[in-house]
Amino acid sequence: MGRSRFVHGRLRFVLPAVLVSVLAGCSTSPTTATGPAQRLAVVSEEPTGRSHDMFSSLADLVRGSDAVVVGTIVSVTPGRAVGDPRDGEEGEVRFFDVVVQIEERLAGSRDSGEITIEVLFLEGIRGSLFSIESPWWRPDASSVFFLNLDTGLPGREAVLVSPQGLYFLPDGFAGKTAASGPDSIPEAVGLTVAELGVLIAGFTE
Repeated sequence: MGRSRFVHGRLRFVLPAVLVSVLAGCSTSPTTATGPAQRLAVVSEEPTGRSHDMFSSLADLVRGSDAVVVGTIVSVTPGRAVGDPRDGEEGEVRFFDVVVQIEERLAGSRDSGEITIEVLFLEGIRGSLFSIESPWWRPDASSVFFLNLDTGLPGREAVLVSPQGLYFLPDGFAGKTAASGPDSIPEAVGLTVAELGVLIAGFTE
């Protein structure tokens, strides 16, 4: 297989890389700020090799996140690049810095101000979570974000905890959550922020 096809294949961010057992008695993932994460179904890997957990329920998603916030997109700008540009367009992966104004904290330690989330946008998948053309990445768009706050990257404070970590509010804060891709957890869709907040509070008690 040529270099171009190999890199293109790795750009499929949500392809499962490792299957993790979900049988009773399996170990759980490390404890986070919102509590111990429960058994995970799948681990996905982005082109940089950084893994992301895929969760089997809303409770697992909440417990696996460092913070859950309601926020509004302020700006989306090009961020760091990874890879070798000499290999062509598919040889270099470009991340974007998404600045979000936090409007409400639903769980975790972040409750106000702006936060910079690093996002990898992929081409050719319009309408998916990671398409820059998707409406939830436009300035002034509002969503619920499930975040990992441990990026280890200067100036980037957070990443989405997984491809299941964003629920769009197409009608604003007074509206209901909408799915942002095929991996969205059904339990988190079709709820007001208040209704989702009640569920999240129950999972973090």
